[in-house]
Amino acid sequence: MPPKRKAAESATERTTKTRRASAKEAPAAKPSKSAPATKKGAKDNTKATTTPSGLDPTTFTLERVQAMFDRYTDEDDSNIIGAEGMERLCTDASVPMDGALPLLITWSVNAKTLGTITRSEFTDSFGKLKIDTPEKMALMALDLNFLFFGYNITEQASRMSLANNRQDSDAYDRTQLRSYQRNAESAYAKFYSFCFVLVKPPQSRNIDMETAAAFWSVILAPKYPIAGELLEFVTEKGTYKAVTKDLWSMTLEFCKTVQPDLTGYDEEEAAWPTLLDDFIEWKKVKATANTDDAVMSD
Repeated sequence: MPPKRKAAESATERTTKTRRASAKEAPAAKPSKSAPATKKGAKDNTKATTTPSGLDPTTFTLERVQAMFDRYTDEDDSNIIGAEGMERLCTDASVPMDGALPLLITWSVNAKTLGTITRSEFTDSFGKLKIDTPEKMALMALDLNFLFFGYNITEQASRMSLANNRQDSDAYDRTQLRSYQRNAESAYAKFYSFCFVLVKPPQSRNIDMETAAAFWSVILAPKYPIAGELLEFVTEKGTYKAVTKDLWSMTLEFCKTVQPDLTGYDEEEAAWPTLLDDFIEWKKVKATANTDDAVMSD
């Protein structure tokens, strides 16, 4: 599950309860044997390869979307997938829980509550995307991950035969993905803003720094190198307690504008939040100290 507020118990911090086994997908049809030689001009309908059953677009139905949801519902509420159900879904999809992929899945269904996906969120969104198997869901998340972060989860993709198998091109409806591809930075900004709203406690205007740092580590640091140093600074300083919506938004803009060597930082025109100004000063002091150490060692 994605990182959670301090008060919330993450799925990875709890012992997973024993669940009934998920209904198995029907096995993929075996490739037909080579047909006898045909006369010249006759059609040969034999396929050279077959699409993995979990990625077969011809199997899609809305009923299968409902059935997929039902496999992961909460024991106490059949209309939601909670933290444990999400963990089982990601496990079946070979999606790791400790990165951005679960958050991308949560964003794709426009979930309103951290750690919970409702039946309507799931079925409405995946119905439009034509996703009715964990494998198709994983492929969709991997596509978004590649678009936003420029790399793929190769180990997971390889296990699912996605990395080198391009028969998945029609596995789900990529209309929305193509719209994101036309302006990837705008799409990423929407995802980034969504994460703040998702994790913000009800009736609160801020999120605590510990939660913000956990999210930044999986949605900001992999995209912008300077974000890793910012997280190091926040941890070392230890005095920042909360992140406002403005600071959350400006941190993204800062990471897009300023390079690790501070190229792009204009001291005369800078109007960043205090935390980011403090970070710049910290980097300058650190750079000076490193230079002095290098001179002394010579």
